[in-house]
Amino acid sequence: MKKRRYSKSAYEDILTTADDLFYKKGYSASSLAEILSSSGSHKASFYHHFPTKSDLAKAYIRRRTDHFLESMQTLMDRNSDYKKFAKEWVRVLKVQALEGELQGCSLGNLRTQALMDEELSEEIKVLTERWLKAVHLFVEKNREEGRIPKSVNSETVAKRFLISFEGTVQMFQLTGDIWYIERLETEWLASVELDK
Repeated sequence: MKKRRYSKSAYEDILTTADDLFYKKGYSASSLAEILSSSGSHKASFYHHFPTKSDLAKAYIRRRTDHFLESMQTLMDRNSDYKKFAKEWVRVLKVQALEGELQGCSLGNLRTQALMDEELSEEIKVLTERWLKAVHLFVEKNREEGRIPKSVNSETVAKRFLISFEGTVQMFQLTGDIWYIERLETEWLASVELDK
């Protein structure tokens, strides 16, 4: 009997479709049937690459996080000064919000929609730690280079950075009020005592 061959493009088609649907509609609101139909894939291909919808969600959130961290690193490389970085990130977020592209934080959105999935929750926790570490290293570098006061605790600043971001995005999602995004830069600068 001939063994069935599965194309790598089916994997990419399914994952790309899920990426779009999960981000725009949410994990819970995106059915397997819709993912298959939109990607032009078959169930056999899906189950070959992703034994469960949760496995697809893990691949989705890894891809999203990798892309997000790469974009953030590019922003950090272009704006090595913390103050400039904060200003530029807020500018990018504001553009996304005004263009209707800001659907929230992928990690936070997926976590709230998959509360009972312990494996997925653990994956999200690991990816969040990667994000926290990247911000921590950036803050520490700025502290060592004298761009922010030596007195600040880099780990605490990194945590405040994420708290501010998550709260801002959530409040924008709840209200549609751009003020929350505009305020984010002030919050980030206050966390490193540059708001004076």
